Amino acid sequence: MRVAICDDNQQDIERIRRYTLRMIDYAVEYVFYTRPEELLRECADAEQKPDMYILDIEMPGMDGLAVAKQIRETDSKALLVFLTSYTKYMPSVFEV
Repeated sequence: MRVAICDDNQQDIERIRRYTLRMIDYAVEYVFYTRPEELLRECADAEQKPDMYILDIEMPGMDGLAVAKQIRETDSKALLVFLTSYTKYMPSVFEV
């Protein structure tokens, strides 16, 4: 399984990285991104696209919901997980 994780906050990325390292027994490849544009570019060019995307919603430039919509255009089966501390976004994630 391949998992792409995108969060503009480096501290959150490190926290997620530490957590995922504890799950080393699983056959999972994690790829971390701090910029949504980089995630979209690299995943578009990848031979093997991620099976799951874990996306921060509140990011500068392009938010996680916009990223998810672009992912859905080319990969309708990808699993999408959203991270946010803003409850106001909760209803919007069901539209993706």
